[in-house]
Amino acid sequence: MRKPLVKKSMGAGKHGWNTQQIGTDGPVRCEICGTDHPENREQSYYLSDFLGYRVVDHCCGKIIDLAYLGLGKVFALAFLKEFADDPGGSRFYIFLNCLKDAMKTAEKKLAEVSGQVAEISKVAGALGKP
Repeated sequence: MRKPLVKKSMGAGKHGWNTQQIGTDGPVRCEICGTDHPENREQSYYLSDFLGYRVVDHCCGKIIDLAYLGLGKVFALAFLKEFADDPGGSRFYIFLNCLKDAMKTAEKKLAEVSGQVAEISKVAGALGKP
């Protein structure tokens, strides 16, 4: 094993944004801090990859949260540029599905807001008439 990045656990991830986690019931080692976790048949350990290190989310998931908060926009812009260059690429399949769902949600919210604006305009128009 490579030398751990930190000497003690960084803490659990809080944001749950990472949808590429895999689960295991252990035993497993968090490669960020070097903590060995025993077999746990009652609850899965959620694992992620960070800079080539395997992260146990409840142990050092915070490092991914910090990286995302600090660099998320940079990575998002780079990802969108790659998507623009090859929008039909197989690596964008999950992104396209998420984008489709987000557009449906946005269209529903836009329809709600448009309805509210129409109601306000109607009331404002009625108030302006003598």
